Amino acid sequence: GIYGCAVDVGTTTMAAYLIDLTTGRQLAAASMLNPQRSRGGDVITRANYTIEHTEGLSELAASVRAGVSELIDRMLAQNSIGREEVRHITVVGNTIMMHIFAGLCVKYIATLPFVPAYSAARHVPASELGMDYPCAMVTLGPCVAGYVGADTIAAAIACGMDRPGELALLMD
Repeated sequence: GIYGCAVDVGTTTMAAYLIDLTTGRQLAAASMLNPQRSRGGDVITRANYTIEHTEGLSELAASVRAGVSELIDRMLAQNSIGREEVRHITVVGNTIMMHIFAGLCVKYIATLPFVPAYSAARHVPASELGMDYPCAMVTLGPCVAGYVGADTIAAAIACGMDRPGELALLMD
């Protein structure tokens, strides 16, 4: 089989979905509290933790990646699917959560003028992020501004707001 995972790294809760990429069918869903909460309940506290502690960014990045892997592994086990069958993992979240997941400095997002280190989607082999899915590519959703993260972009696309049409409002 060929499988993919869609993951939303929320500040409080992380949610993941296992998709059969040949049929588009959702096979499983899993969620958990974001393991980074031990270092702060909100994004600003976590951003400050990465800035104020030498190993803070690597610690929080490893924590969130381990949490995502735990969600994926749980869904794979429920469906008797091996890690090598996962070909694609797409991750979205707010701009700070995406930067921490990617191991990128959040200093310039946490202060004026709130500039993200990247704005276009990024594609990285899972192994480069320390994730043990040997055939998987990880797509990090685009972060177009300090307060417009990959989760907002994904929601807008899912609702068809990326196509011309009537005036629309998206509320998260």
